[in-house]
Amino acid sequence: MGSQEWRRICLDRQLPRPRLPAGVAVPSRVCALALVLVAVAGVVGLAGPAHPSVPGAVVEAQTRTTELVAGGIRTTAITGLQSLLAAAEGYAHNEAGRDPRHLAESVVGGRSTWRGSVVLDHGGTVQAYGGPVPVGSLAAGSTAAGVTSVRDAAGVHLVGFVPLADGRELVASTTLRPHLARVDAGQSLVLVPRVGGWAVAQGAAVSSDDPVLSPLVARAAADAAGRGAASVVGTAARAGAAPGPTGTAPGPGATAGAGPGPHATGGAGPAGAGGATAGGGSAVGTTVPVVSAVSTGDSGLTVVSVAHVALQPQGSPWSGLPLALSLCGVAVVCLVLGHIGIVAPLRRLRTHCSAAAIGDGGTHAPRWRTREVARIADSVRRLRRPGQPRPTRPALSTWLVAVLCAAAPIGWAVAAVAPDQGHEPPVPAQVAVDLQNQVDIVGRTVQQALDSGLAQVSTEAGAAAPGVGAGAAGAAGAGPAGAGAAGPGAAGAGASGAGAGSAGIRAQLDALAANGRFRSVYVVDATGRVTAGPAGREPLRPAGPVPPGSGVVVDERVTRVPALYAHARLAPGSDLVAEYDIRYLSALLGRADGRLRLVDERFRTWVDTEGYQAFGTVRNQRLRDAGTAAFAGRSSVGTVTVAGSRAVVTAVALDSESATRHLGLAVIAERRTGDLDLVERRERHRRLLVALAAVTVGLGGLGWHLFLVALPLRRLAGAAGRLADGDTRTPISLARQDEIGAIALCLDICRQVALYGPERLGGATRLRGAVGVPTMVLPIIPGPRGPDPVGATAPVPRARAVVPVPRAGAVVPAPRAASAAPVSRVGRR
Repeated sequence: MGSQEWRRICLDRQLPRPRLPAGVAVPSRVCALALVLVAVAGVVGLAGPAHPSVPGAVVEAQTRTTELVAGGIRTTAITGLQSLLAAAEGYAHNEAGRDPRHLAESVVGGRSTWRGSVVLDHGGTVQAYGGPVPVGSLAAGSTAAGVTSVRDAAGVHLVGFVPLADGRELVASTTLRPHLARVDAGQSLVLVPRVGGWAVAQGAAVSSDDPVLSPLVARAAADAAGRGAASVVGTAARAGAAPGPTGTAPGPGATAGAGPGPHATGGAGPAGAGGATAGGGSAVGTTVPVVSAVSTGDSGLTVVSVAHVALQPQGSPWSGLPLALSLCGVAVVCLVLGHIGIVAPLRRLRTHCSAAAIGDGGTHAPRWRTREVARIADSVRRLRRPGQPRPTRPALSTWLVAVLCAAAPIGWAVAAVAPDQGHEPPVPAQVAVDLQNQVDIVGRTVQQALDSGLAQVSTEAGAAAPGVGAGAAGAAGAGPAGAGAAGPGAAGAGASGAGAGSAGIRAQLDALAANGRFRSVYVVDATGRVTAGPAGREPLRPAGPVPPGSGVVVDERVTRVPALYAHARLAPGSDLVAEYDIRYLSALLGRADGRLRLVDERFRTWVDTEGYQAFGTVRNQRLRDAGTAAFAGRSSVGTVTVAGSRAVVTAVALDSESATRHLGLAVIAERRTGDLDLVERRERHRRLLVALAAVTVGLGGLGWHLFLVALPLRRLAGAAGRLADGDTRTPISLARQDEIGAIALCLDICRQVALYGPERLGGATRLRGAVGVPTMVLPIIPGPRGPDPVGATAPVPRARAVVPVPRAGAVVPAPRAASAAPVSRVGRR
């Protein structure tokens, strides 16, 4: 075996062997594998639905509209039952003058919920007042108060019943006539009561014999009765379905959609987001029935909305395959580029430096592709053959190769999402219709909340005057049908306000503040100074006289938040003031989808569901155009650009016949199309996620190449250049278990050969110390030999001592005298 072969074998044993995660080939391979995994995930995530489906946004909007209608009916039932309980309580306290006729009259008429009432005993009707009451549907001998729903020839009724103290029963009823602002062809609003079959309240007729719609309505109503809400999508539309007659306008009585009753919860999800989907036999462009049902609670009534919606086209399970294949191609490009620009040159440089470290001068130097590798190879050549000129180095550097490897997946990501820019998927017409209905319901809710608040303040002010009975005040204080939130104090406020003393006034204030509509209730004198209260929070309204009479006023002296209040004359020189809670009004607006604003005719914002500056002006011209049309009495809905994004915009003005018409308020709503659950938009989001994953892999690979390959290689090239320029005293130590570490070790061997001679070529004995600690080999130090070990017959061999080399500027200790203790012996390895 020749000396060079022996040195080669010894050097190979000393050089580090790259293992995962070390090695210059690992970053490009891991990034390529990650891109392939992202491509596989893209194929799975971008697979379209197997069948044509209904947009989830349609089912979601229709369910929300149905919830608003059901919430209004629920509130109507709650306020009506509370008025019956208040009347029954007054009847029980008046033992001496119990009059059934007066009791029946007290719960009907005016702003009461009920339109007819009867007083029953075991023998039949004792006294009736108002419209007919379907008493035949009630269970005999009922001992608990409640509300039920009944259908007869006149329509669907809410029936409330309360047992009286003398064993009789007070029963009242009202006919439900819910109303939607807009009903398109084929759309219906159906009421399913507890007793009797369902009835179409508005829209196209739905017969119980319809083989398509009847099972869907029955199934949705049954599911909603158990879960609160449900949505069902049919498999095909009725052949030749035509819109039925439009329902009549609502008459007096309960108005559906009014009032902030709680929403139903826990229903089935929308069809486009995990709910029911259209069957496989439906063709693209066919309309299918979508049925949404919401229960109103204890009354047993279920509100069902039926609409016919066009199907969206089905997708392909391989719709993401072209993107995935192109991404796999990018992964191959990154792998090849990393191998050609980084891995292969470094491995050839390792072989070249290993040959130089064993003294093999006949190795042919290949042509180098990258700048740092060529610089190191040139340093080795000049170290072995000084005085040679420097060759021209390539322009391609390792960090540029790393940037190109990262730019490939980033460029693919940009190309993948670029077609989606500037194109918005069309908004289904039913979504716009439902948004318009929601805004109309919410607008009426806010209007009636303001009106009923004023009515309640006026009632309490009148109840505080002498001669006003507590029972009459309680009946009148029930509020308008379906208006506002009936809190615990709404029914009892009138009963507690008969006293004219300070205790009675305080009870009235506390009762008004307890219903949640008002933030602060107090009494002021003619100068505006608070003389009683406040109940609730501190008043926003500054001191000052209130306008004469009664009404709803906004105090524009307060700019932090709108100081909207209702006031009524309590006595000469004294007024009752109740400030509306803006958060309560914002909660009413928040029941509709999107962002809603309550603005005045100058487009100053009074309430905004997404935060706002009080009385800030709406500056977007599209929103102002919608508000202008609403103030002019025209209803419009359309898709426009708001703040750089597309949105469905509609507006509705508050009732011009109400007591607050002088305020000139309107509700403007905008629903971002980006928030709609559409099949095309879901595909966009998934494409965006795949693109972001590819960008993440590219940036991760860039950082990996730069910090673990390019920068260490650049530092090693600088050290090699200094070595070629004659700096043989500075050791080259780069502790890395990869090709760069092997090249650094070979360069240090070349440095030692240049400093100490050929005996330091590959295969020489080397001590492995800590990184950064320079070492040098010293000759044997002569001196007196110490005593031999006990029993030793031969001298102990001396090894070469290895001592640290002092750095520039270090203090070198003085040598020890000859009589000093001998240097410790170092055994051979």
